[in-house]
Amino acid sequence: MSVEYEERYLEFLPDSLIQDMLNSYYNNVVNPLRDRINNIRNFRNNIRNLLEDHGLLRTIDEIVTTEEIPTTAGVDGTYIIERTLSSDIVAVAAVAVEGLIPPRETRFWPTPRHRLWIYPLEHAERTPVGVRGLMLGMEVQLASVAPHRVVMLDGSFTTFLIAFGQVMNSIGGEEGLLPQRLTEVLIDNMESYLRSYLEILKSERTDKNYIALPKYSSRREVSEYIQRELEYNIRMNDKALLSLILRPGEMVGPLRLTRQEDRWHLTLGNYFGSEDYPNNSLFNRLREKILENINDLHVMYVRVNQANPVLRVELPKFVASNNARLARVLLALRYQASITGILEPYPLYIADTIVKQIWPAIGSLKDTALTQLAEDPDISDVIISLNEYRTEGGF
Repeated sequence: MSVEYEERYLEFLPDSLIQDMLNSYYNNVVNPLRDRINNIRNFRNNIRNLLEDHGLLRTIDEIVTTEEIPTTAGVDGTYIIERTLSSDIVAVAAVAVEGLIPPRETRFWPTPRHRLWIYPLEHAERTPVGVRGLMLGMEVQLASVAPHRVVMLDGSFTTFLIAFGQVMNSIGGEEGLLPQRLTEVLIDNMESYLRSYLEILKSERTDKNYIALPKYSSRREVSEYIQRELEYNIRMNDKALLSLILRPGEMVGPLRLTRQEDRWHLTLGNYFGSEDYPNNSLFNRLREKILENINDLHVMYVRVNQANPVLRVELPKFVASNNARLARVLLALRYQASITGILEPYPLYIADTIVKQIWPAIGSLKDTALTQLAEDPDISDVIISLNEYRTEGGF
């Protein structure tokens, strides 16, 4: 944010309010955070010794024995719901971008790949649930066809499970929960979404390694382990804690993501779960396989350089348990996530940058469409019907 923009923004607020905000931020945010960080620093060596003694703290170079940089791709998505007077105008997009390529490598995807769906829908209670499921379905479809050695998904593997379950619970239940057209699209594609998702969770092919990198996670697998062993209260999630503990080139894990108290489930809902549904047995088999593989997920934390925080990396079992495949993932992360100032691997950053432009682009396209309709005698009715009173989105 530029200084000029900051000054212009603050001009709208009274001086006394600005001063109170500054004092509150300093006293209630900065000071407590500084104290928390200092406590971790004072206990840092104890934590490092514990992780080393239990074989959890390692260096990337212990596993990576080659400099053959793998090809990579990153997949991200977005959705926008424009709440207009007459309908919900929905735009859903998923984008896949190829990562940085070594000089001698051939590009598989010289330009980004995408999936897009735009449609006006009648107002319905669970439209955001259905649209989010559609977005994530597009993401797993793109990821499953990527020909790259390491394919990165934005977010957690478990996010897809939760979203698909919510969608299926919304189909075939109470009338009007989802718009009819959105329901039809989800029904037509749900089998494809689940198959792509299962392929990603299994990651059986040795030449194709899927990983998920959530920007934020409240999970505390490592922090809770440290608390139990050292009887030391840690009020941070793993990503924050290990960003203060790990040095560049170090990693923790892989360790099991799913704990004993976790009970993942996937409900097929009234439509797909009905015994009258022709493909009921197929969907039940897909569900069982998905749950079997999601309970075998692993997680590791990797510190690529000093300037960036650690990466939380979720891994399928077959990737986490194979040193050659794990080395390929680590080499990809080292090469793609070492750019100072970019807090995620390059292909995910570019995919995220592209999808964030969908929202302003939709506004421009709407203006262009209305301009083309300018000579229509009923244009005023169209403009009134497209009057927007709220926009929701997942970016």
